[in-house]
Amino acid sequence: MPGRRHRKSLGHVHENREQDLPQVPKNLIFASINKTRTYMLIDTGACVSCMSENFLHKLGLNIQNDSNTILDTLISADGQTLKVKGQVTATVNLQGLLVSHTFTKPASCNYNKLFGSSTQDRHVGLI
Repeated sequence: MPGRRHRKSLGHVHENREQDLPQVPKNLIFASINKTRTYMLIDTGACVSCMSENFLHKLGLNIQNDSNTILDTLISADGQTLKVKGQVTATVNLQGLLVSHTFTKPASCNYNKLFGSSTQDRHVGLI
């Protein structure tokens, strides 16, 4: 018909297929630490939360190193002893809930951010 426009189907563009979404492991959560958006590894076997030195520098945080209140060492899951350099306190945003949280800074860290089970116990409804 003259004057009538025909629309082409763009169904393939508008479909949200699950296989098109990025695959994120189930042990990662999305959060903000001091307003920096990031994924955090959930470790149900860890009794503390840890943060890498690279991520500390990215946030501009300074390590607190009071030997009277900070652990000297940690034991990893494989039995390795890790020297602790200090700790930092940061604000973690978990789905809109702002939580002041302390992260331990071991001398070496395999992950940028690790959320330990003590944190999970306090915030279990959000994770």
